[in-house]
Amino acid sequence: MRNTALCFFMMLLLVSCDEINTVTVSVADEFSAEGNGTMVLTTEKEGDDIQLKGSLELIYGMFTVCLTGPSMDTLFLKTWAEPGKFTLDEKFTREMGDFTFSYSIRKEESHLPEGSFDFDLTCKN
Repeated sequence: MRNTALCFFMMLLLVSCDEINTVTVSVADEFSAEGNGTMVLTTEKEGDDIQLKGSLELIYGMFTVCLTGPSMDTLFLKTWAEPGKFTLDEKFTREMGDFTFSYSIRKEESHLPEGSFDFDLTCKN
């Protein structure tokens, strides 16, 4: 009888726990020419944070990232213009709608841009 009650309790815990799903959009590449790109994360409800994580290794050139929220306001904007390895780990309040992440690569002092990047935009579903 005791084992049956314990099994019933454990099954109740499993059924009552919500599964946490996450949605992630990602962009990663090496670059050797000027360019830009965009990725969009669409959220269907308000709630937990959206997280922007990424890494960048810049050898030459300039690299800019921008995150805008559903109301088209700029949530994050950063430009790197000096060589180095950089990381991002930023959180923003989630609203319903489209979060747009964009990046642009430009040459600096006539050097072709060179480096690599990897960015993820994640939220709980």
